[in-house]
Amino acid sequence: MVRLQCPNCANVIDAPAGTTPRCPACGFLGAVTMGNANPSTHFGSAESAGPQQRPGWVLAVAILQFINGGFAILGGLAVAFFGTLFAAIMSAFFGPLGALGGLLVAIGLVIVIFGVLYVLLAMQVLKGRDWARITSIVLSSISGAFGLLSLMGGNFTTLFSLAFDVLIIVGLCLPESRAWFARQSTGQRQGYATA
Repeated sequence: MVRLQCPNCANVIDAPAGTTPRCPACGFLGAVTMGNANPSTHFGSAESAGPQQRPGWVLAVAILQFINGGFAILGGLAVAFFGTLFAAIMSAFFGPLGALGGLLVAIGLVIVIFGVLYVLLAMQVLKGRDWARITSIVLSSISGAFGLLSLMGGNFTTLFSLAFDVLIIVGLCLPESRAWFARQSTGQRQGYATA
């Protein structure tokens, strides 16, 4: 028996020598021997711990995130623009009600900031950053929950957003995607160039 460690979740695995173990905790195929400064799997190098190329699902998820971020940026700019118009019209005719336009401008700018952050997150997903994968799953889960509530309330315009969220979650949770992110994270911790 050989004591190994999963590079994806750091679970310790006892496996027969010469076998390729699957981590019981996360399903990652392959493990890294423990106690080495430059870890290697018992059947090859750490480079063989996951897929060599970026899986298609990871690329698809990043594209969906770029689209979501782009729409958020455009929508936020539109809200800010119309908030400015609203503020000008309301201030001219109703005085204090012009402050509502300022509120719309602030909301629009917040939406733009979230759109930019979503685009930056997509770039980190493409680089294989595991924190970006987890953050994307969490944000898409929250967005999907709100989309589902909105859909149950009769708002069918959230259907596309809900579909995007489901595809992002599924794409980042697939075993080949998790393995690729684990390989990228292992390479980053060991000082390998992964950019």
